[in-house]
Amino acid sequence: MRIAIVRNPLHVALLVDNRSDVDEVWYRERFMEPTLVDSGFETRHIGREMRPEGLGEVRAARAHNRAYYANLRTTISDCRVSDVIAFLESEPLEEFVRGVVGDDHIELWEEGMAHYVDLEPLYRVMFRSAVQTTVGFYPRRPWIRRWPADLRRRDRFAERSLVLSRPIPSDSKAVARVLLIGTPLIQDGRCSERAFLRGLATVVSASALPVDYVPHPREDLADIASEIRAIGAHVVKRSLAEVLGTTSYVAYVTSYSSGILDVPADRARVMCPKVFGLHRYARELSGSPIADEVRIIDDVADLGDFITGRKCPGNC
Repeated sequence: MRIAIVRNPLHVALLVDNRSDVDEVWYRERFMEPTLVDSGFETRHIGREMRPEGLGEVRAARAHNRAYYANLRTTISDCRVSDVIAFLESEPLEEFVRGVVGDDHIELWEEGMAHYVDLEPLYRVMFRSAVQTTVGFYPRRPWIRRWPADLRRRDRFAERSLVLSRPIPSDSKAVARVLLIGTPLIQDGRCSERAFLRGLATVVSASALPVDYVPHPREDLADIASEIRAIGAHVVKRSLAEVLGTTSYVAYVTSYSSGILDVPADRARVMCPKVFGLHRYARELSGSPIADEVRIIDDVADLGDFITGRKCPGNC
């Protein structure tokens, strides 16, 4: 059996657009199910590791995770998995599957920024890995961020052997607004709530147009919803794929997110990590292949000029 392990709707879109011949698509998160139903693939929900909420749950997490990997190994064997398409490298789940099936049976599809630029400092990656291992996640070598160079792979931006054919439909509604694409900055500890709200306010104030904010599926904005409303940003309660499929914006902005790469290249799209205090990210992205795809803006004034210099698509 040939399978693919997907983590987000982009991975499903790539399987569809590149005519993958997988027998099953395996997924962890329930939020993936509507996308997978529409894709037509045979699917299998494999669940995920348990992350304890506190020290009192560590023992339960270790037991859960030990059973999780044992069951997953059995499933791989029972399904006679012969080939695997993976989209993430060096994460516990993918490392476990790679160890079971072997490098000759793995194909890596490089679809986002993490394959081209190391945004996280090594000490943070190693700390995260140590915590994961303590609670029973499959151990990995965090100082090795890339799988071997001779492993089979396809990519979107270097060799361009993967394509994403997702143009914004011609009948989409054109709006005189800016779309800010979210990423779980607070949840992943990349910035504080205060820094996030300051960055959001900066984008809103730099834009002469109203700003819609589409959160990442892992973002939980409940605690700061009132502050977001006070800033003047409108939170869109739909997925990025749904928004891109129905609405055409004047400009597309993000602190940093692979989601911005889903926006067609002929649209105005920009990253502004410095606006959210992510100075290291700005340096790393500026020297990466991603900078050839999406403009990286450091200055708030440049961000305002970028937005105001755009024309509204269609008849707004």
